Amino acid sequence: MTAPLTVGVLFGGPSEEYEVSRKSACTVMRGLREAGFDPVAIGIARHGRWYGPIAEEDILTFDPVENAPGEVAMMPRPGGTVYRLFDLQPICELDVVFPIIHGTYGEDGRLQGFLDMCCLPYVGAGVGASAVGMDKVYMRDIAKCHGIAQTDYASVLRKRWQKDQTEILEDLTRQFAGAEVFVKPANGGSSIGINKATSRDELIYAIDQAARYDRKILVERAVEKREIELAVMGNDQPVASLPGEILADQAFYDYHSKYESQVSRTVCPANLDEKTTEAVRRTGLEIYRALDMCGLCRVDFFIEKESGRLLFNEVNTLPGFTEISMYAQMWAASGKDLATLCRELVELAIAQRAEVDANAITLGGI
Repeated sequence: MTAPLTVGVLFGGPSEEYEVSRKSACTVMRGLREAGFDPVAIGIARHGRWYGPIAEEDILTFDPVENAPGEVAMMPRPGGTVYRLFDLQPICELDVVFPIIHGTYGEDGRLQGFLDMCCLPYVGAGVGASAVGMDKVYMRDIAKCHGIAQTDYASVLRKRWQKDQTEILEDLTRQFAGAEVFVKPANGGSSIGINKATSRDELIYAIDQAARYDRKILVERAVEKREIELAVMGNDQPVASLPGEILADQAFYDYHSKYESQVSRTVCPANLDEKTTEAVRRTGLEIYRALDMCGLCRVDFFIEKESGRLLFNEVNTLPGFTEISMYAQMWAASGKDLATLCRELVELAIAQRAEVDANAITLGGI
């Protein structure tokens, strides 16, 4: 009898989405176990040190201080060996990694690059697609090149904002002609650091707040809209779920609305006619391919209420897996339960690693 694959679930990390990651890890651990894998939780603390294995019942409260016991490490060399740090003794061997570290360091290509150096299969997009998917400005620039409809936007660099605030405000006023805008850190998630601006003073405040979280800031025109989401999975032949809809309790779906509000609701599948549903799924797959995604991705859209236009908003390359997160909900509404979803994601990770390993390596001098 073949032993089950050991899947390392990496969670936590030096990210503003630390708490969300802990909640996602609990769901992923359960799904992997139900799918027949041997899941091992490895927690990365806010200060960046790795600990493990973490007992499943301790994931939600995982928050070690500096130099806490149980520190572990992996080395940037082929293999999935996890070592106990104080004596470098191996404690487990990972076959696949399921990184569920949302936001900075876990979703932006940095962790993916390290796992590539370890020659380990991992769930989700590779280095390039992760970095582009995390950066809302790069992501929108590529979508624009592919002719995908989206809201009007502009980018601001923090250093320039600190030096040329008056000039930037004049440029934004000309571009958006007094319209309401949303201001976001270009690299971020869970709606942290996002504010709506309807006046010059609000715009200054919103840019200052976004600049706390990233050196690059996205400013985009606000529209009266419905918020539609789509779950996509696959490598070279991706498939799309039925869309879902966010019914937020306020002007936009911020961190409070997502994780704390008792009023915000999600609807899966969304109440859309057949033609609109097909347009969402077709466009989502087009975006997935344009950004060279693999494994999984959530694609977010707006439907402008006045015109009915479908507008691309953003992608999320490591979407939340909390009890209320949309990605698994949309697949459940499409007939794929959590265990099946986790099993297929691991299989996609292994297949994508095999694709990478098929590349020829030319030795120097040949």
